[in-house]
Amino acid sequence: MHNVMFTGGLSTRANVKIQLTDVNDNWPVFYPREYNVSLPEGGPLGAVLAVAATDKDSGVFGRLTYRITSGNSEGIFRIDPNSGEISLARQVSSRTHRLTVGAVDGGGLAARREAEVYLSVGDPRSPPPQFLRTRYSMSVREDVPLSTNVGKVSASQLGRTGSVRYSINSGDPDGYFSIDPVSGNLRTAARLDHEARSSLLLSVQAAAGNPVAYGVAQVQISIEDVNDNAPEFDSESVRISVRESESGSSPLYTAHATDKDSGDFGRVTYRLEGGPRGLFRLDSRTGDLWLSGRLDYEAAQRHSLLITAADGGSPPLSANLTVLLEVQDVNDNPPVFERPEYSVPVSESLPLNSQFRGCEAAERVSPPGPLVGGTSINLPPQVVQVTAVDLDTGNNARLTYRLVGTSHEFGVFPNSGWVYLRGNLDRERQDSYRLQVAAMDNGSPPATATTLVSVTVTDANDNDPIFAEERYSWYVEENLSRGAVVGRLKASDPDLGQNADVTFSIIPSNSSFQVDPLTGQCAPVSILLIIFLANNRDR
Repeated sequence: MHNVMFTGGLSTRANVKIQLTDVNDNWPVFYPREYNVSLPEGGPLGAVLAVAATDKDSGVFGRLTYRITSGNSEGIFRIDPNSGEISLARQVSSRTHRLTVGAVDGGGLAARREAEVYLSVGDPRSPPPQFLRTRYSMSVREDVPLSTNVGKVSASQLGRTGSVRYSINSGDPDGYFSIDPVSGNLRTAARLDHEARSSLLLSVQAAAGNPVAYGVAQVQISIEDVNDNAPEFDSESVRISVRESESGSSPLYTAHATDKDSGDFGRVTYRLEGGPRGLFRLDSRTGDLWLSGRLDYEAAQRHSLLITAADGGSPPLSANLTVLLEVQDVNDNPPVFERPEYSVPVSESLPLNSQFRGCEAAERVSPPGPLVGGTSINLPPQVVQVTAVDLDTGNNARLTYRLVGTSHEFGVFPNSGWVYLRGNLDRERQDSYRLQVAAMDNGSPPATATTLVSVTVTDANDNDPIFAEERYSWYVEENLSRGAVVGRLKASDPDLGQNADVTFSIIPSNSSFQVDPLTGQCAPVSILLIIFLANNRDR
């Protein structure tokens, strides 16, 4: 699985598992392509030699079938279709035979160049050397030092005296082996590499007599694997990105290491060495990295994991891969207001053309508004600022404020959360307001929180006293004693507190009557025309 990080934007993640299916795109190839065999006259029937071809394809496409395509019209030879072993079915009828052998894979592709097998029957006057076996099988570890003895071949010439000399005729293109020309001992001549060639089919020739006669045997040498290759990752580290809401239903990443060795030495297992305990798990066989806990971007934005790949050697060889896992934020945290409710008093006389900030009491401030076109403008008076926080990041934490419902008197700035006055207040009409302010983040889907703003409208002395009657008429007896009550004036004020306390006075003052400033009771002093005036006491 490949994971890609996109900086400065949104991203997502997917597992992509690609299974490569083999197609039959390789032809069988013979190696060696030419074979030489000397047969003794009247020799025994049976196996003579084996031809070998390889096909790089796998499965049925790499399975080969051999057949003799020419040179066997008399049926003297037969071939095992699976192993390529050629046998003598009956005595030869001539001194030389030339066979061509073809190989076809399971998909029907045939070798482009067929093998050629040359067989000669020795002259009875000079019979060819005869090997003890027509085919030898040997094995050697790939880590042996140079000149290590691998095995021995042996041949003799019937009825003749003298030494037999040995040589490698074909089958060793890399010069891995040498043969002692006298003893027939095979030794290593170069550093072996099982991963390059796991086996070789040598054609060994024995020469003897005068005139010289030749005998040929095949030597199958298997180069045994040793644990000389450690597993390998494509890179030392990889960076992946995972949303914090990942459910763990599919692998986060698949680690893959290869080992050039074979068998247990090339079998790789995986283990998780680093990372938070209990949050991740690793399939030891497939290398799949799974989430076993819950990611939380707000707790940890990244994790560093160490994956080790080890082979089956003793001791095992290993390699490490560092997985840098970036946690992507999702909108899993709603906004939270600093307070569930805000309380603020606002004077009903707060003007709309000047700035105010109110918290526990309205306080006038006088910074000028911003300049627009050279003219200073005034923003609506600010009442209180509500503040919410969001633990997410980026767009998921960007908040916008709004009033829930409609209000003719108040509004809220969407970016700052300042509640401002947009209409005139009148305490005598409405003395309090309960506003609901919502904060919404910019996630998808968005999350929202609300808070209450309780506004108490404080009184201002914006109402005049009002007499209960527009005109008062009283009849007064003459010679009424000084201080006797003639009548009582009544007035009221819709304001509160001191703003609603009323005092009475006579305008202009005279010496005939007087009025009690608090009760409004009138008493004679002298008989004159009077005009009454009711005032607020705080004026």
